[in-house]
Amino acid sequence: MMGGSDVTRDYVARTGLRNVYFIDHSSDTAIIHKFLQTLDCYTHAKPFGEGCSACLIEAMYHGLPIISHDSDIDRGQVEMLEGCGYIAKSINDYSEEMAKCLHDKSYREQRVRATFLKYI
Repeated sequence: MMGGSDVTRDYVARTGLRNVYFIDHSSDTAIIHKFLQTLDCYTHAKPFGEGCSACLIEAMYHGLPIISHDSDIDRGQVEMLEGCGYIAKSINDYSEEMAKCLHDKSYREQRVRATFLKYI
């Protein structure tokens, strides 16, 4: 995870979640793109949505499948990901989509194409 609040870092430490690695937030585009190139899927979550999120656009540039969620405040992520990303309706829905992107190569490749085409 790039960035991550102190609350998130404390939660991971307190619950003993495995396979969660943090790197510090950076505004350096070279570092951001290097990080994005290590991902198989871009997972997005915050307590409220987005207006027009640079992080989603950067993930689209790399053709990453993107999973996000609906929100009651800003809903720009829903519009941005229409036709290419996945908007989860619950935590279970979110985790099921993550598993599908991980285990179903054909599905993941379909998501990759849709995301990159939307970026273009």
